[in-house]
Amino acid sequence: MKNINLRFILLLLPLWVLQACDDDATEQFMTSETMTLVEFISANPDQYSEFGKLMDISGLYGMLNATGTFTGFLPDNEAVAEFLEGKDINSLEKEYVRLVVATHFLTGEYPTDIMKPGIFEDSTFAGNLATVDFRDGGVNNLLIDKSATITERDIVCSNGVAHTIDKVLTPITKSVSKKIEESEGYSIFYNAMVLTGWTEKLNMFYNDEGRRLRFTALVESDEFYESQGIGSVEELATLVGSADDGDYTSPDNALNRYIGYHFINEQYYSSEIRTGMYSTVNNQFMSINADHEFQINPVFNEFGEFESANGFVSSEKMNIQAKNGVIHEVVDFLKVMEPKPVTVVDKILDQPELEKYKSRNNQDRNFYTKDVARWTGEGGWTQAYWHSQGSCDGGNGFLVFSKFTGKFTYETVPLIKGTYEITLTGQTWSGTGAYLTTVDGEEGNIVDPRGGNSSLGKFTFEENGVHKITFEDFRPGRFIIGCLTYRPVDN
Repeated sequence: MKNINLRFILLLLPLWVLQACDDDATEQFMTSETMTLVEFISANPDQYSEFGKLMDISGLYGMLNATGTFTGFLPDNEAVAEFLEGKDINSLEKEYVRLVVATHFLTGEYPTDIMKPGIFEDSTFAGNLATVDFRDGGVNNLLIDKSATITERDIVCSNGVAHTIDKVLTPITKSVSKKIEESEGYSIFYNAMVLTGWTEKLNMFYNDEGRRLRFTALVESDEFYESQGIGSVEELATLVGSADDGDYTSPDNALNRYIGYHFINEQYYSSEIRTGMYSTVNNQFMSINADHEFQINPVFNEFGEFESANGFVSSEKMNIQAKNGVIHEVVDFLKVMEPKPVTVVDKILDQPELEKYKSRNNQDRNFYTKDVARWTGEGGWTQAYWHSQGSCDGGNGFLVFSKFTGKFTYETVPLIKGTYEITLTGQTWSGTGAYLTTVDGEEGNIVDPRGGNSSLGKFTFEENGVHKITFEDFRPGRFIIGCLTYRPVDN
């Protein structure tokens, strides 16, 4: 009997060993790599139970359990306790909690080895942009949104990556105007904004057509003004020459022009600023040399050596986030200057709304003009894709409309007044069409890349600003565009 039992045990032993191995494998298999971000948070209550409570209130569990690639910045329990100090979690409004939680998740996957100083390319679930700063120690000392340090990094989950942080991230809800008002040390500049009426513009999030507005503010501090003997907005007005100009809200008023000159159209974090020309909200222009100290309106001698600038972006106070833009502190007076026309290369695929086409190389995708700020067209959409082979002047490739019929109107980048020749850089593939062109209603050339003509013609612009270029099919076919070049010419 004992022999039978022994033989029975020996027969079962391999099964027990296999079962034990399966148990170990199961235990090993249920690591963070096999869990969604939500499952990982739930499986680690010692670190994230308090953040989990906020997620319960937010109702974002379903979104984060979905298939996709996300990045989660997960505040530990101590961070959430600090955030909730003096608050009753059950009394917090759901929409506010939802905004807080949404601020901690990005729509793309960012392990620390691909992070770069500046902004993340993908937005948060709240629709804002997050920033990362590298302090001493590189990836071992990363600061998110200038407030939270990553204490544990690169936790791989099945639908993204997680990083533990030591602070709860604050939702970005305030406009550029409100942020300047509430930030310590900018009261003189803000009072000048109020006096000139620019606060209304910088409080806007959308224009009348529903397009998202973003700005870059370049602001002098009270400390700088005081170092120049300026202690009030009245003294600032005297300095810029508008103390006796009457209506400060008039576009012709010197103080009004001075303040408006401090706000660039579009949002540029320090990592996005490139050497070139930028337009302001009052249709003025400034040049920035991003290759050295972010010099504003630099002047060079005949040997190309730097001589002077009328402003520098402070390396210590930049990338102050707002809901509709970003703020950089400047050193020295940023006085209005009128630069001469320069060659401008408008790289089509540098527009943020066109980023989505870059993930669909050579695959047709519906192109809706309503989705892209500088495009309008008849018919509403066509088929388009991104072609990565080749580019113009370091651009991101070509936007290819595979079925172009009808008419498109494209809004140029802002240009300094003057006379320009406008050329289109595309490709000469078989099936490429030809296009009738007009610029601000003035008839241009027939652009035919296959026939050797890429010039729209020469056009004179009497005022600084943007202009409308219309392309209409003359010979239907592909419409391939990489960039438009505006080159100054003598009248």
